[in-house]
Amino acid sequence: MDKKITIRLVALFIAQFFVYCLLAQSNTKPKYTQNKAYAGIEVGSKGVKLSILEIGKNAKKTGNFSILKDTSVNTDFISFSSNSFRLH
Repeated sequence: MDKKITIRLVALFIAQFFVYCLLAQSNTKPKYTQNKAYAGIEVGSKGVKLSILEIGKNAKKTGNFSILKDTSVNTDFISFSSNSFRLH
């Protein structure tokens, strides 16, 4: 792979990673007072998915949970087409 393309690819990945981190930190308001939060991140060939769940104190008995964040961004990162290397 060409060195210039590799540098652009790495720069794009780093920029998108920081954007996802910023988005994950905003707009999360806890619903329960005694809670635990769980997060999952999936990096796939078509994009990145992020889910953050808040589980209340009595979740084992009641099954109650709250979705704090559930997002998906299709980056088309793995296709290696010319559009994948564009910096937006």
